[in-house]
This record gives sequence, structure tokens and C-alpha cells, in this order.
Amino acid sequence: MEENNRRVARIELLKAIEEKYTRRDVEKDEFKAKIEELEKNMTDIVAENAELRSRVVKLEQDIVELKKELEPKKNRKFQEKCILIAQVLLGEEPIVEYRPP
Repeated sequence: MEENNRRVARIELLKAIEEKYTRRDVEKDEFKAKIEELEKNMTDIVAENAELRSRVVKLEQDIVELKKELEPKKNRKFQEKCILIAQVLLGEEPIVEYRPP
């Protein structure tokens, strides 16, 4: 009888261990799925970051070009104002004219 009780206890222990391993396998599969999802998200984020970096570089180039375009306009406006001041103060046409660079 005692031998039988030990066998029953051992069988119950083995069943409990089996259930524990089954739960771990399920958790392991869930973790694998989560890892795959995160890796996919990471790939998407890396691609998006590369695209955004490319856009930033393009915008920076556009800014440099716009600054180059604006510089002569700023100089022209300054020179035009100087000419106007000279006309008002001297009451005559200036000898110097604006010449773009």
C-alpha cells in the first residue's frame, strides 16, 4: 500500500512538472512572437529613420541654397536704402548704382 502511495505521489509530481514545462513552452512561444514583432518594428523604425535623415539632409541643402539666394537681395536692399538716403540728404542723384555680385 505504501509503495502504491509513493507511485501515486510520484505520478502526481511528474504531472505537475509536465504542466510546468507546458506553461513554460507556451510562455517561450509568446516571448518568441513578441521578439519577432519587436524585430519587425525595429526594422521599420530603422528604415523610417533613414528616410527622415535623408529628408533632413535635403532640407539642410535647401536652406543653404536659399541663404545663398537671399544674400544678394539683402545687399541690394541695403544699397538701395543707402542710395535713397543719399538722395534725400544731398538732394541729387547718386553717382554710385547698385551692381549685383
